[in-house]
Order: sequence, then C-alpha cells, then structure tokens
Amino acid sequence: MEVWEGYATDPEIRFKGSSGGAVTAIALFCLQHEQMAGVLHVGANLESPLQNVPFFSKNKEELLARTGSRYSPAAPCEKLKWIEQADSPCVFIGKPCDVAALRKSQSINQTLNDKIGLAVSIFCAGTPTTKGTYDLLATLGVKPQGVSEIRYRGYGWPGKVTVKVKGSDADVHQLSYSECWGKILSNFGQFRCLICPDTTGEFADIACGDPWHRKVEQSQPGYSLVLVRTEKGREILHRAMRLGYVTLAPAHISTLPRSQPALLNGRRTLFGQLLAMHLMRLPTPSFNGFSLIENWHQLKFWNRFRPVLAMLWHTISEKLYRPQKKYLSGTITVNEDFASPAVIKTISREET
Repeated sequence: MEVWEGYATDPEIRFKGSSGGAVTAIALFCLQHEQMAGVLHVGANLESPLQNVPFFSKNKEELLARTGSRYSPAAPCEKLKWIEQADSPCVFIGKPCDVAALRKSQSINQTLNDKIGLAVSIFCAGTPTTKGTYDLLATLGVKPQGVSEIRYRGYGWPGKVTVKVKGSDADVHQLSYSECWGKILSNFGQFRCLICPDTTGEFADIACGDPWHRKVEQSQPGYSLVLVRTEKGREILHRAMRLGYVTLAPAHISTLPRSQPALLNGRRTLFGQLLAMHLMRLPTPSFNGFSLIENWHQLKFWNRFRPVLAMLWHTISEKLYRPQKKYLSGTITVNEDFASPAVIKTISREET
C-alpha cells in the first residue's frame, strides 16, 4: 500500500538495530501508545547464546536487549500461547514464514486472532542452519562452547558479527557483514528456504528490511525500508510517525526491487525450480497469488532454463528423487520447554 524509507528517531534504537531500527521503534510505540501487552519475538538464549528462543518483551529495555537479526533457526510461533494469554492485543515480529504460520493459526483460533494487534515481518533471504554459525565461529577461531555472546548485526549499519568469549570482556572477535553473510552463512541455506516465494513479508501488516540501493559504509547510521501491507499497518505506522517514533520519507515503489535485487531474482527463478521438482515427481508446493509464471517470464529466454537445470542437478546430487521410507506413526516425547535442547526420549527408526 505504501513504501517508506527512514529510521528510528531514537538514536540508541537506530544504532542497535540491524538497519534503521524501524521494527523496534514501531514495536515500542505499540507498547507505549497502543496499549499493547507485549511483543513476541526472538532473541538469544541467555544460557546458550548460539540458540534462539522466543521472548515476550514488555518495555524498551527488553526490546533493546533483543535487537538485531539472528541468522540461525528461530521459531517465534512456538510461544503463540503467550499472546493468547495476554490481557490485551500484542505485537508479533517474525520472518515471512512465521507470519504466514501466524495467519494460519489465527484462522482457526479466534482467541489468538483477537489478540494480534500488529504483525511485523522482516525481509528474509533464507535461514542458515546452525552449522553455518559453527563455521562462522571456526573462521574466527572460537569454540562454540566458549561463546558468551554472539551478535550477527547491529551497532552500526550494516554492522559486524561480534562474538564475545567467556571469561574475558576484552576477548572479542569480529567479522564484517559482507564476509559473514556473503562468504559463510549464505552457503548454509535450507532447502525449504530455497523454494520460498515470500521473502518480503506479504502476509504482514508491516514489513521491514534493508534499503541496499544506498551506498553503505561500514557502521554508518542505519536506514530501514518500510512496506505498509494492510490498513491496520498504515494507521499504526502513521500514528508512530506523528508521535516521532520513526522518521520516514515516502519512497517510490521501485525502491523495493532496487534495494533487494537478490530477493527479486529468487522470485523470478522459483517457477523454474518448482517445474524441475514436478518433472522429477517430487512433492511440490503450490503457491497461489505470487505471479510466479509472470516473474519467470521476466528472465531472458535462456536464463529461464538455468533454475530448471540447477534444481535437476540438486535433486540428483542430493538423491532427492528416492522415495522416502515410510514409518508407522509413533510418539516422540520432548521437553515441554523448547528453550532447553534436552530431549527426554528419541524414538529410533527401528522402534518407530
């Protein structure tokens, strides 16, 4: 509905956020002026910093403690019950797939539906597996068990990976964003992310990401690209602007594709990838409303076949064409609190 570009007016929020801090600023506005009970989002597990867990932040201090992107698996929907149990509507912040899951849940859960005050999505180019973080630590010469804190971005734009080691505040290791994402983490994408059509939060009320069309110098003040996708999102964003929580200027619609050319290219190649999966008789998802054929036709003629061939090669090299062995239904009991990685019992293949 609208495209804006700018930043959180609060300099601390702007500095600590991954881009311009707009997501955190909008969430804070909802807490302080929209009478929302809390913000469900993810952050680092305080006891196991390599692991992401959901948090329910209720004030500025808690929001600031969990700013910045987390380039490893995260599941905010795991604690949707916190929103259901809240006294008033809440803010939900997640990846596009998290927001899609939220909307599915809202459609079958009226209590949850009534408690969603605002759904905010961040742009996403795919979630690296945990092994990506392990390789990142290996590059820095840090053992996983020795990490006391890891921050993937923020504290300037685009920010650096910063790893603190236990036992010494002075023992800090850093790596630039381009080295971290471009050379390491992007190599550990998950297959499901590879065939995702929604990288800019199309089911959210508001979606935010990086305006990469700007020339970015390391650690300069950040900027956010803000997309308004619903009337509710527009009303809340405009109130936040009027009260000075975010400083934004209208942007042309072309700012989005200029800012995220990689995400646009991923959308254009997706039909070819799904076509290859269909030809290989693999289970193929059906995505409606994403104009996949039209986007595919925007590629040059010969380039349309490159994603088809790439997916065929991936299918063969990873042996995805083999029928998956079917197992009888069984029960796996795990710790009720997923913040702990401990598994009470794992059912083996033979037992299943």
